[in-house]
Amino acid sequence: RKEPLRPTMDSVKTFVELAGCRLNTDVGEHWAGWTEQNGSLLAACWKHREALGRWQGELARRGYSQYLGVPFQSQWNGRGVLLAAELKGPPDYAGALKIGDFEKRESPWMDLAGFLTGGWFERHTYRHLLLLRRSGRLRDMILNAAVETATSGPESQKAIQEFDIAFTDGFCLTIVECKAGAVNQDHVQKLENLVQRF
Repeated sequence: RKEPLRPTMDSVKTFVELAGCRLNTDVGEHWAGWTEQNGSLLAACWKHREALGRWQGELARRGYSQYLGVPFQSQWNGRGVLLAAELKGPPDYAGALKIGDFEKRESPWMDLAGFLTGGWFERHTYRHLLLLRRSGRLRDMILNAAVETATSGPESQKAIQEFDIAFTDGFCLTIVECKAGAVNQDHVQKLENLVQRF
């Protein structure tokens, strides 16, 4: 009787290193913990995803999501659902968010605009994949990790890609690119590049 195949690659990091790169998970480790503690917020975002998608376009047009910690105030009434957000500036970068009946305040919340323009969907997806991780079907999973070149010299540790979510079952690497808004050719090209490299 033949033995079943056993998983041989226990981490996303191993796949990245085999491709000649380094994995920087500093940002993602913070958001992984935050995601587990904010299930109600993510559920509200999912419930009102259509209104959020329309508001996302407006926030992006105004450039709110381009720079971390830039104060802003915005409100959107999408099909009877009131969406409102405010980010105060230094020293505490306090953020406030209202999605329908749900309200959240956090300090600091420097990437509030980034959360509203797609970060919520990455964290929502990650939260659901955690069920597979906890069941043991996934060996490793990361959120918002930068992939850097592994060379030395002036170009060392240059970020070349970012994984919204990546996981392995021990046999292959799966990369999830989350888009809460419109998908364009640049997004498709990014995925093609990831497939070729990893």
